[in-house]
Amino acid sequence: MRRTVFTALADRVNPAGHLVIIGHHPSDLDTTMLRPPEPGLFYTADDLIADHLPAPTWKVVTRAARPRAATTPDGTPVTSHDTVLTAHRAQ
Repeated sequence: MRRTVFTALADRVNPAGHLVIIGHHPSDLDTTMLRPPEPGLFYTADDLIADHLPAPTWKVVTRAARPRAATTPDGTPVTSHDTVLTAHRAQ
């Protein structure tokens, strides 16, 4: 389903427009945070680029796995990561 949704989003960006996607990074599956058992909900910026943003149509501006502090339900501090992708569509 991710491919269908993100391809549709990318297709709707106007020429010279920007696409921003933020989501769960796959490294979060290795933490003790409760996560849905849906591997398709976790992706890297490189996954998104390969699947949805062909060059030269798109120029990647930001490709990152940004860390953030989180706490598990039992109070244990962990570091989660958010996949962050911003891309600019050529004119």
